[in-house]
Amino acid sequence: MVRKLTLGAFVALVLSLTTVGVGTRSASAEVTNNTKFTATITLTNPCNGLVMTLTGDVHMVWYTTPEGHTIMRYNARYTGADTAGTEYVVNIRRVMDHDLWPTMFPFDDLIVYEGVSHGKGENFRMVRTVEDWPGPGSPAYTVESVCRG
Repeated sequence: MVRKLTLGAFVALVLSLTTVGVGTRSASAEVTNNTKFTATITLTNPCNGLVMTLTGDVHMVWYTTPEGHTIMRYNARYTGADTAGTEYVVNIRRVMDHDLWPTMFPFDDLIVYEGVSHGKGENFRMVRTVEDWPGPGSPAYTVESVCRG
């Protein structure tokens, strides 16, 4: 499941880069892409191992700093149910920092998932981070989870 989520995030990143225009760079901080869309994802609850299918609204903003970094901010609110039928609301916040734009790599990535059940399911907070990811292949994300019964 994590591999599917990572692949989905990478595909979203590539699509966003083609929208932003790979190779562009601004001398001042400015928004280069401001997109809203609906998406469906699968996510495994780190507390009980059940898979959730979630659909929701995503807001993604790309901007370039005066130092030449390109930052992607991603906020999403998903709703759906796990395989046991428990309904969830999951909020996701993501920040990617591309140091050497227009070169995609290396970059830092921080993703925070906060899931709240509408029943007896396990609530959770999961944080995935990677620093200075050097390039293609599966990034070695550090994953920390907190379960809140």
